[in-house]
Amino acid sequence: MVGKFLSGVLQNHPQMFHVAVGEELKLLAEDRDAAHARMVLGSVTDEALLHRLVGEYKFFYTPFFFFSF
Repeated sequence: MVGKFLSGVLQNHPQMFHVAVGEELKLLAEDRDAAHARMVLGSVTDEALLHRLVGEYKFFYTPFFFFSF
């Protein structure tokens, strides 16, 4: 979605491309911060912590060829 939007801006309004990229970066940073806040608030219980740790383990220690696309 964002790629198509930025591609359109670059083709139709190249002088505004840097502004559009800056805005998209701000939105991504806000999304990242909100996700981090949800993670921190959601990891208050022992069960939530266990689920997070299992997820991190699977992410970091599962070989890429086991992922199904």
